[in-house]
Amino acid sequence: MCENHKDNKGVFLAQVRYNEPIGDYYYRLSLEFSGKGAASFAKAKPGQFLEIKVNTLSTPAISDIPEHLRDTSRRNVLLRRPFSFVDIQTVDENKTVVDIIYLVTGASTVRMTTLSPQDELSVTGPLGNGFSIDNSKDCVILVAGGVGVPPIEHVANWLVQNRKDVKILAFIGARSKAHLPFASTQRADAKGIEELESIGVETFVTTDDGSFGDSGFVTDRLSKWLSANKIVADKTLILSCGPEPMLKNLSKLAEKSNIDTQVSLERIMACGIGLCQSCAVEVNAESKGQTNNNTETTYKLCCKDGPVFNSKEVIW
Repeated sequence: MCENHKDNKGVFLAQVRYNEPIGDYYYRLSLEFSGKGAASFAKAKPGQFLEIKVNTLSTPAISDIPEHLRDTSRRNVLLRRPFSFVDIQTVDENKTVVDIIYLVTGASTVRMTTLSPQDELSVTGPLGNGFSIDNSKDCVILVAGGVGVPPIEHVANWLVQNRKDVKILAFIGARSKAHLPFASTQRADAKGIEELESIGVETFVTTDDGSFGDSGFVTDRLSKWLSANKIVADKTLILSCGPEPMLKNLSKLAEKSNIDTQVSLERIMACGIGLCQSCAVEVNAESKGQTNNNTETTYKLCCKDGPVFNSKEVIW
């Protein structure tokens, strides 16, 4: 089972190993931790996240900023920014490497593109609750949309390394080929997602415009697959991260199919530790993940109680 180690969190310095573009929209940032930071992040689990202090980073030259982001990039950045892990590698007892993938979408991420090897960053983490995989499950279906890919790729690698008894399938969706955050799919001759297929994960890809894989929505592709294949619902688990409309549709599909489902949500998480109360998620008051007739709702915090929730909890 993926367990959480929230008591390992702290504020650490990380050194940039590389910061490389993936196509036109994404970057992959690799961070190296040593000492206490290495020990803490070595225990981090898929679905947890870190927060990066970005307000000390430089803004690129105006000519290096995409035209549609030039106005946005002038905004002041005060708060740390959250990012989930795409990979964690323990090199030795004093060195842990954590990779994230970020979409260049605003003032913070524009500044992050200026990071170079040997630069140092202040990082808080590991934060939040990750995915929980019960030992009774023998089939895990991973569903990701766009920028929601990183934690799903991370949990795929974790499963391959730690749960060899589990069958893994991945359903990946994006607006277009250019919006798939995989290095392998950015090549002109790309035919699949090598990052997943090379580790034995059966993968299905959809894009809204049909530029890669099947045309359409990833939840529709999953629905067709479930209709065409026999599964044992109580031995199957769905793990997902992506845009909230996708997660809402997935939750409905999973409930109809009676499959346990966990979703990783995105909110503005200013502090990352539950103090500022800015990342509230409306949930069933006493559901604890189970369906019932109680119509009362309450709120949990995405940064502290999540970002991973049972899909039955969430008020969509």
